[in-house]
Amino acid sequence: MTFLKEYSIMSSEYKSELHNIGLKYNCDKCTVKCFCCPVKKQCNKKTSYLYNYEKHMKKNSKINLLEIGVRDGASIKVWNEYFSKDSKIYGIDINPNCNKCSEIENTKIFIGDCNDILSVNNIKNLNLSFDCIIDDGSHHYDDITKSLHYYYPLLSFKGIYIIEDIASMNRISSKKYNDLKDFIKNNFKDYIINEYPETIVIEKI
Repeated sequence: MTFLKEYSIMSSEYKSELHNIGLKYNCDKCTVKCFCCPVKKQCNKKTSYLYNYEKHMKKNSKINLLEIGVRDGASIKVWNEYFSKDSKIYGIDINPNCNKCSEIENTKIFIGDCNDILSVNNIKNLNLSFDCIIDDGSHHYDDITKSLHYYYPLLSFKGIYIIEDIASMNRISSKKYNDLKDFIKNNFKDYIINEYPETIVIEKI
């Protein structure tokens, strides 16, 4: 994968078990180049999504995880290897081909728009509190805030809600990152926002 070869720069700064598992499965969450800066300006920040996520995760822990946006299933394989085999991993994707990811152990994939009421009810009917929810979907501001509205209340105490690819949201949406932070502030309470290049990790406290 050209993208990974160009941006997944493995150095001592980014050594982590989760990052290494991501490299094993060619997961694009191993990227260490930040695109947050304005177009055509050089950004000196580099990061690995998985390196940063591991600060909020514990290997072999038993968790309930929901990922919005499954694509080729590489990240699903990462979660399956990193967390306990007793964990329950769920994904939502609009692409019917993602259904094959249900073959991965401890995994169930729902096909559909994550913000469609049928998909929302499918997740709510699981009757689970999620320890981790990851939004790697369309990256449109409206979709991100709708998903927060539907799924953040399903997050467990001390659970984390990850929103990826902030630069993509800034590029394709009229509303920007500060608008997203205002939305979170106005709609939820008792949380901490951890800011990293390209992503935020919201911890429910």
